[in-house]
Amino acid sequence: MGNRKRWRVDARGIGRAFVLAGLTTALVAAAGCAPAVQHGPWVYEGTSGGGRSAGAFVTQFEADYPGLSVAFDGSVRHGWVPERPGSPAFSAGMQSSLWALFLAVDADELEQLTYLFAVDGYASLPLSAHRATAVGASISRWHVMPYVQVGSKLPEEDGWYTTQAFLLASPFWSDVDSADFMWLPSFTWVDPDAERPRADHVTLGAGLGRSDGGTVVAFTASFGVEFFRRGAVVR
Repeated sequence: MGNRKRWRVDARGIGRAFVLAGLTTALVAAAGCAPAVQHGPWVYEGTSGGGRSAGAFVTQFEADYPGLSVAFDGSVRHGWVPERPGSPAFSAGMQSSLWALFLAVDADELEQLTYLFAVDGYASLPLSAHRATAVGASISRWHVMPYVQVGSKLPEEDGWYTTQAFLLASPFWSDVDSADFMWLPSFTWVDPDAERPRADHVTLGAGLGRSDGGTVVAFTASFGVEFFRRGAVVR
C-alpha cells in the first residue's frame, strides 16, 4: 500500500492535455512523425513519464504545402541521481507517438511499429550553481537527434528551459531513403503542482531544415504533463 500511495494519476491533468491538443494550432515537422524532447534538463530519481499533446504549422516553400497537424505522444523513463551533489545524474527511457499508433499503423505490417518508438537518454551536468544543463540524444530506427538543454536550477515555480535539438533522418542503420534534417529550437515554461507529483510543460518552438529536397519551416506549440514519484530526488 505504501508504494501505491506514491503514485496518483491526475485524471483532470491528463484530460486537460488532450483537450488542449484540439486548441493548439501550431509541433515539429508534421507532428505525428517527428520526435520531440519530452523532458527538461533535470533528472527525477526513479520512474517518471507522461504525455504530450501538440500542434504544428508546417510549410515547404518549394512544394507549397502549408498545413496544420496534431500529435499525441507518451513517454516513460528511469532516472539515477547520485548522492554526491557534484556528480551528474542520468536518465534513460522510451517514447512513442500515440497518434501514429492509433491512426498510422497497418495491423498487417507490424514491422512499421519499430518506426514509432524511440529511445532517449540524457545526462544532467553540474556545470553551474544557477542553471541546469543537460545533453542527450533521441534515437530510433529512422532518426538520430542530439540535443542540449539549459534551464532554471530546479523545476520549481517559474521554472523554464530551452532545448536546442538537431534532427537527422536516415542514419546509416536506417532504410529510409531521404536525408532530411532540421534544427529544432524551443522554449518551455514549467508549472509544478504543489500538491501532486506532477508538472505541466508549455512549449513554443520552431523548426528549420530540409525535407524531400525542399526547405521546411515549422511553428509549434505543445502542452505536456509529467508525472514522477512523490518525494523523488531531482537534480
